[in-house]
Amino acid sequence: MIQRYFRYFREMKLNPNQGMFTFILHRVTGIILVIYLFIHLWSLSHAFEGAEALKNAFELYNTTLFHIGEYLLLLCILIHGLNGLRLLLTDFLPITSKQRALWWFFFIIFLIIAVASLFWFLPELPYSFIQAR
Repeated sequence: MIQRYFRYFREMKLNPNQGMFTFILHRVTGIILVIYLFIHLWSLSHAFEGAEALKNAFELYNTTLFHIGEYLLLLCILIHGLNGLRLLLTDFLPITSKQRALWWFFFIIFLIIAVASLFWFLPELPYSFIQAR
């Protein structure tokens, strides 16, 4: 089964195009989001251990590493969600010939949101550096 996934990377080397890139990116971000879901549920399970355990977990999450991780999680959600929306539009509307233009449209939306969200996450980063010292 693992060899099947490596076949996609070999295909990407043999046929490097936008479709293969988005296919692999969609799969990888999907796996990352599933892993995050399990980590998130494990994290919330600290609430059953008591208020002090949950408070300690939240203190751990208020670090620079986790703020960067939150931003990367946002990027994964954006990539996976916008590509999924693009796939839905091309599947249900007669616009399959416009896939490349639709990909660029959603890529520009991704870039706008990613850059704009930096202003949301960057003010937190210097504060967490100061707080860690």
